[in-house]
Amino acid sequence: MDGSSSIGTGVVVLSGDLDATRHEAVQLILAAALAEDHQGPPREIVVDVSAVRLLDAGTVRVLLRAAEAALDTGRLLRVTGAHDGIRRVIEAAGAGYRLLQPPTPPAAVPVPPIPVSALPVSPVPVSLADDRIGVTTRRRRVDDRQARIFARLQQRVIETEVRATRRELGERLRERLRTDPRALVAAPFLAVADRPAVFDGIMLAAAIVGAADACVLQAHDAHTGTLHVVRHHGLTGQLLRSFVTGRPGHPAAPQTAAAIGEPIIVDDIARSPMLVHHPGLDRMLAAGLCAVRCYPLRDDVGRLHGVLSFQYRTTRPLPGDAELVAWSAAHALTQLPTRTNGYGPVQ
Repeated sequence: MDGSSSIGTGVVVLSGDLDATRHEAVQLILAAALAEDHQGPPREIVVDVSAVRLLDAGTVRVLLRAAEAALDTGRLLRVTGAHDGIRRVIEAAGAGYRLLQPPTPPAAVPVPPIPVSALPVSPVPVSLADDRIGVTTRRRRVDDRQARIFARLQQRVIETEVRATRRELGERLRERLRTDPRALVAAPFLAVADRPAVFDGIMLAAAIVGAADACVLQAHDAHTGTLHVVRHHGLTGQLLRSFVTGRPGHPAAPQTAAAIGEPIIVDDIARSPMLVHHPGLDRMLAAGLCAVRCYPLRDDVGRLHGVLSFQYRTTRPLPGDAELVAWSAAHALTQLPTRTNGYGPVQ
């Protein structure tokens, strides 16, 4: 990689693989070109990349900083000789309109000055410094807008990849749970699962290992002391709201489980003294639900993370292993980092 300059126009020739190991060298070459004497008419700094095989995003940022420094001194920096691969890298970084500029047109034929008295209006003097300030301000506004657009596009790509990863993780967990009821707390899942993935995994375990006909996962907000529904299956609308919401003097079963720190086991909701005044009892019976189990999800020091509730359409003996699922859910939630801003909307 080398750099050279010609009279009137600085020319920098870059070559080879411009990755992270060459950033400092590129900076030095561009700094030397910027340091050349630039008295007289504004000139260009031309960066020839026709011999560059590889260009990374960091090098593009180095070029952008050099272009900004050149503009502040009344010059332009443009990149020439970019083949398709290099051009795509520059444009993907949102720098195409800044670096891949057309060459400066040749100087116009001198025109005799027009007397001030012949002008239709009085001229407004604008100094070169003021003009550069205006250009710089407009350029920065364009840069900011371009950066916001690029950031939104990047975020969409990231969110799409995250959703795809969660789906794949869920499918793998589903297969493992059919043969290993403790797959929810196994390293292959917990090592890569984020909070939404763990919530989804708990629901899968409740359906597969717990054999629940319906289930509700509520997360506990330590700041407000309230429970929030983060996942549910089999209960919707009024039935869901009536199950998780109590009334004065008669808290809902999940609220009771959270308050006393012990599971609530109801084998026949139609005959349970605990649920006789429950506002959603009639709706649960109409939906064919016969039994309810609510497990508080606590860590080893007793801190509450949430409540997991199972609903069944059969009475004893209940299918599945709800207790194992509840233990696994508590352990999985314990492995997540503490969150201080709530648990987000119901999904």
